[in-house]
Amino acid sequence: MLDIRHIVGAVLLFVKGLVKLIGECEDFSELEKGVHELCQDVCNQIFTWALEKIDTRREASNDTQTKEERREKGQRLTDSEAVEVIR
Repeated sequence: MLDIRHIVGAVLLFVKGLVKLIGECEDFSELEKGVHELCQDVCNQIFTWALEKIDTRREASNDTQTKEERREKGQRLTDSEAVEVIR
């Protein structure tokens, strides 16, 4: 789902944060807390990229389907499409 640029970006984000934490933390508990927050940040970024990719694929899929096909499948129509169907 994600391409190599996203994976490299996540690794670099993690390494950059880890280097910063190692230089700034004074004790192990502070480092542990920082690593936990860093992992959450990296995971959130990966999740964001994945959702963007899904959204892009879905938009491309919707462009190829006709309004009637989406209505038959029970997919949501845009407001303007719904008004056309009602008319």
